[in-house]
Amino acid sequence: TTFGLSAMQISGGLSHLTNIPNTALTQMIIIVIVTILFLFSAAAGVDKGIKILSNINIVVAGG
Repeated sequence: TTFGLSAMQISGGLSHLTNIPNTALTQMIIIVIVTILFLFSAAAGVDKGIKILSNINIVVAGG
């Protein structure tokens, strides 16, 4: 599915940029983290959740 392919892409990118190995465990950890973020966003409400995820994205992007 798209979710699994996305985890593979993220894992591959992390492996390329860092020393994090591109393994099934890494992909499962990514899926768990993304799922928790989605659940948190849904539980917080759409407006507030999107704002929080946007702020996290800015921090991760280096801003």
